[in-house]
Amino acid sequence: MKDQTNKEENMLNIIRKQDLKSIFVAPKNLLTFGKEEEKQKAIDIFIESFAEVPSDELKLVIIDTKNKLGKYDNDPRLLMPRITDSLEAAKVLEQMVAEMDHHFEMLAQALVKDIIDYNKEAAGQKKMPFIKIIIDDLEDVMAFDSVEHSIIVIAQKGKAAGFNVFMTAQNPSWNVLTGLIKSNIDEIFAFSLENQLDRHASYLILNTEEPLATTFEDPLYKDMVDYIFGPDGAKILMEKFHIGYSRATEALEKMKDAVKRNS
Repeated sequence: MKDQTNKEENMLNIIRKQDLKSIFVAPKNLLTFGKEEEKQKAIDIFIESFAEVPSDELKLVIIDTKNKLGKYDNDPRLLMPRITDSLEAAKVLEQMVAEMDHHFEMLAQALVKDIIDYNKEAAGQKKMPFIKIIIDDLEDVMAFDSVEHSIIVIAQKGKAAGFNVFMTAQNPSWNVLTGLIKSNIDEIFAFSLENQLDRHASYLILNTEEPLATTFEDPLYKDMVDYIFGPDGAKILMEKFHIGYSRATEALEKMKDAVKRNS
């Protein structure tokens, strides 16, 4: 438990260390998975990390389909009112792609390579603001085909124009963590999920190392391991994480290997 707590605090520290240099020079596209309170804490830390940045230098777009981020409604840096409707969110993300393209047009006209150089040349004139897009509960908007495309385009091209995304989701299911999204996100964090088996299955889907601990403090641990490795194990993973059979069986084999290594 202590190791897990330390790991989660390290994840939050990476988000927390979005100092002014990283915000304006090397902004990261971030994705976090976890329970509601963990997601909210991560969002709060992310926004607080640039609390001193004025509204003429930074704009926020907040997509909040669960309607839990109302405390930011009065933030003067909001580019638009907080979005709580999934369909509207999909349209707004398309608008952000168009706005990003507009930023690139301005960069080209100014003969500079990125927003940093543009604002250096501004010299008393209106600066180009950085735009940070926060999407809470990504799974609520992924039903729209345009959403994945918009996120990928912004993640791939947006940094030079001052755009980046910070997203949260409950679990890394296939429809949330698509291959293209995964390959274009700088940092992915998985906080404590519903239970340890969920967490380890999630790490396998994320393709990160997370050895299955042998000191799981739960009297039903052996029964749960036997259950997940039983004849219906693949089906359980397929239904829980919305993945295909081959991916589920491969994950089970990796989990079995992890148990053997730690037994």
